[in-house]
Amino acid sequence: MTGLGLLLITACSGRALDAPDPVLDGLISVQAHLDARVQPDRLDQAIAGGWALLDESPDDPRVLALLAQAYHARGYGRPGPLALADLDQAYRLSRRCLARNPGWRSRLDVAGGRVVDDATARLLPGDAPCLDTALLALGHRLQHRGPAGWVDLRELALLADATDGLGVEPPSWPAAWARGLALTVSPQATPEDRQAGSAAFREAAAREPGVVTPIVDRLTLVRARQDDRPTLVRAVNSVRQRFSPVPADHPWALENRRGLDRLASLLEETTPGD
Repeated sequence: MTGLGLLLITACSGRALDAPDPVLDGLISVQAHLDARVQPDRLDQAIAGGWALLDESPDDPRVLALLAQAYHARGYGRPGPLALADLDQAYRLSRRCLARNPGWRSRLDVAGGRVVDDATARLLPGDAPCLDTALLALGHRLQHRGPAGWVDLRELALLADATDGLGVEPPSWPAAWARGLALTVSPQATPEDRQAGSAAFREAAAREPGVVTPIVDRLTLVRARQDDRPTLVRAVNSVRQRFSPVPADHPWALENRRGLDRLASLLEETTPGD
């Protein structure tokens, strides 16, 4: 079980340590399916189990966070229109999880549902698991939607800054990755933005060396705009050699296989015409 899984299951439950936990067994089962998410049917089982748990324990933050993770993983791991529906659901569940924080919820209501500084200032360390999945879901939804998703760039940056501001250890790699994305995804990004975004992607990779996602996005959103083709090909091949093959039991197997597919597509997109 991943460290995040243990955190989700043991934290934020709001019960005494010696009190019975009616959903603990279900949480462990959903987490086991989520840990094996490289197998698509296991994600389907995680989602089904998560909804069943939510019926038993409405708005349990651990259930909401795990269910959001499952939808995000399924959405990121598959192409096509169904991916966007899963990423939308992952973000909705993450926001529903955060809404258990009354300070966040009240400031969000005042702002008409928009994420603003006054709302993120009310976030607490216990909100970190929900925030990480919110960042991943929002960031990948933004990428999937293309220019139509750029309206969410400010929201992504605010949530990333708020997550790092919580001071949770170990620090969140999705927060650094999301900051890099917010700085670089738009073609209108300045050279200074791209430099800062590249540093943020590097920080994300340092925080979680086993996941290829921030490296892929640095190559796609920064290096592909700066390097000549031979230099980019060498950089991509170096990453592919480092992360290939991806064993099925690797904790980031789904994400890394998807990332390597994206690198292959990047080379195809930058192939010179005849």
